Amino acid sequence: MTESGGLQKEAFLLGVPCTTIRAETEWPETLERGMNVLNHDLHDLGEVTRRVVTNRLGAPFGEGNAASKIVEILRKSRDGVSV
Repeated sequence: MTESGGLQKEAFLLGVPCTTIRAETEWPETLERGMNVLNHDLHDLGEVTRRVVTNRLGAPFGEGNAASKIVEILRKSRDGVSV
């Protein structure tokens, strides 16, 4: 459980279900993929937390290979290859 935007995303990336104690999130992808639920009503927090579905679908923040893609683009650019 958290109210931190950063922890919501970190939990998602680590595959850890999260309950966010807020009415909104900066990371709607975490909600859409079932790894995060929002709840700002502390009275039913336990029930909401139990409903979190551990369902990692896709990689909305990328596959972690941006640097290698950039290097490849720079190499092609240097070699005169149109990208």
